[in-house]
Amino acid sequence: MKKVGLVLLGLVVLLVAAVLVAPRLIDWNGYKPEIAQAVKEATGRDLVIGGDIEVSIVPGISFGLSDVSLSNAEGAAEARMFTLESVRGKLALLPLISREVIVEELVIRAPVLHLAVDENGRPNWVFAGATPAPADAETQTPGDEGLPISGLTLGDVRVEEGLVTFRDARTGQEVVAKAITLKAALKELSAPFTLDGSLTLNGEPVTLKVSLDSPGGLLGGGRAALGAALEAPRLKLSY
Repeated sequence: MKKVGLVLLGLVVLLVAAVLVAPRLIDWNGYKPEIAQAVKEATGRDLVIGGDIEVSIVPGISFGLSDVSLSNAEGAAEARMFTLESVRGKLALLPLISREVIVEELVIRAPVLHLAVDENGRPNWVFAGATPAPADAETQTPGDEGLPISGLTLGDVRVEEGLVTFRDARTGQEVVAKAITLKAALKELSAPFTLDGSLTLNGEPVTLKVSLDSPGGLLGGGRAALGAALEAPRLKLSY
């Protein structure tokens, strides 16, 4: 019995050592070509990750990316449809065993998205690899199989210094939203979800507030009260 206990103890030690050491030995940057190829096949666009891919699973799952870009549609004014200075995140590890997702941190820094419609009415967000869903495909309501997670908590979740542009070559319409800042908060699925934001829209400051009283009820196929307020110098909306 003593020998069995020693063997089990040895296995536990090896398992802990593997969890601690293995992620450090993996060359995550070596997967960049495979990731880029998968994106190319799915969208027809070129994905470039200029910075390092950082992944760690102890004491929590943390990750980081920097200098990311996705090429634009052929003939578009901007060479890159999307760029991202950096993103970093951290999830609590042990709660995942019970399907509880605790996002301790998710910070998206300086995302830039250029949306456009060309002279022929083709939007650049329709990708070459995208295929429409079959007309006879079965549809599921959110409550068909229950919630995929048992809980959700959002800690430091925010977007910093974002930029979104939209141009329609057919009409000459142009919209520029810059200095986009968003902050989300959620203590649990049964608690209210809030989203606060600010931006400059075509040169005018805009503030945004969104609230949802019970995300868990909505995801489970029920109802939830939604509140939204948008305020600008010449516009004030609330719902």
